Amino acid sequence: GDEGEDTIWIPDLYIDNLVQMTTGSAKLTKISPDGSVWRSVQVLVTIKAHFDLSRLPYDDHEVRLIVASYSQPSANLRMMPRGGQVGEGTSGIGLIAANVRHKVWEFVGSSSPDMYTTPARVRTPDDAWDYVDMFMHIKRKPKYFVDHAVYPAGVFAAISYSQFWVDANSAPARATLAVIPVLIMRTMF
Repeated sequence: GDEGEDTIWIPDLYIDNLVQMTTGSAKLTKISPDGSVWRSVQVLVTIKAHFDLSRLPYDDHEVRLIVASYSQPSANLRMMPRGGQVGEGTSGIGLIAANVRHKVWEFVGSSSPDMYTTPARVRTPDDAWDYVDMFMHIKRKPKYFVDHAVYPAGVFAAISYSQFWVDANSAPARATLAVIPVLIMRTMF
């Protein structure tokens, strides 16, 4: 149960690029005979990530989740991903998700077709602190952006400019063609 967890020292981990975190009720702590502790906690995180949108809608990005200890240097606490190795390098499992699907983004670089899994990378930049970088590579599906932004904008522009080819003496027709783009904008946004 949870009562034993209150007596175990738990490192003060933080997520370097965190915006918001919600902790779920699912927790698991395992203590091995050699003294190592494995702890799993269900969390929902919102993180900051830099996106370069210069190639929109054909852009792709590497989103990183950076975890480190807030107060313990690597002499006291060694960070490593699940199934990984102690020390710098890429090893173990970084992120795991089942059936990842999205209308706009494609998740690339997974090692399994059923589960989205990525490796993790451990860095010790100043030989004092371990950082675990868990990353996922995402790529925009251009069809969604083209269908929902480019084509409607083209139709909007075509209707807007079509009123210039309507007879100047036909005011009701010109007024209708002037109002339709406003209605399109009001409906879309």
